[in-house]
Amino acid sequence: MAFSTRTVTHAFTNADGTPASGSVTFALSRRMTNSGTTVMPSEVVGSLNASGQLSVVLTANDDPGTVPTDAQWNVTFRILGTAVEQFFIVVPTGTGTVDLGTLLPGTPQVA
Repeated sequence: MAFSTRTVTHAFTNADGTPASGSVTFALSRRMTNSGTTVMPSEVVGSLNASGQLSVVLTANDDPGTVPTDAQWNVTFRILGTAVEQFFIVVPTGTGTVDLGTLLPGTPQVA
């Protein structure tokens, strides 16, 4: 099986309910190989639109046959007016979109 991709979406708002602005950067923690294709750990940057919405297409990192099996996406929030936050996530194999909020742990993993 080859790599699959998922569209990761999420809405960001400020404390006052207005749309947030900024970007979210995704970078693989290590390279991934599957069926003769290697995905290198370069950055994918998703900018929030005027409504605070994020939409970015990422390679799933739990497809059957993917090695190594412990690659994760390092997610960095760069939202204006807030501190930079980082997390590690797994983008699951599947179809359709997946909300970033369902993939995030409860607290930042990297300061």
